[in-house]
Amino acid sequence: MQNKQILRLFTFKEFFDPDRYNISEYLRRRRLTLAAEALSKSNCKIIEIAFKYGYETPEAFTKAFRKQHGITPSKHEITLESSTPIIV
Repeated sequence: MQNKQILRLFTFKEFFDPDRYNISEYLRRRRLTLAAEALSKSNCKIIEIAFKYGYETPEAFTKAFRKQHGITPSKHEITLESSTPIIV
């Protein structure tokens, strides 16, 4: 039991290397990746996805989405047929 806890702590520290990004940055990036997947797989409107993933306005969601993925959510919807890389 104790060995598993030590392993979990080590893995956690390695995964959240402060030189890469912190926990809040990881969570933000993860939410945006899930939002991109939702845009790809659902018929929901962008505003619905923005609210679902914790953004108070579509503008804030669009700004964060563009910063991470390099395109706006609406352009992502248009390019669903292509293989646009989504960065985690």
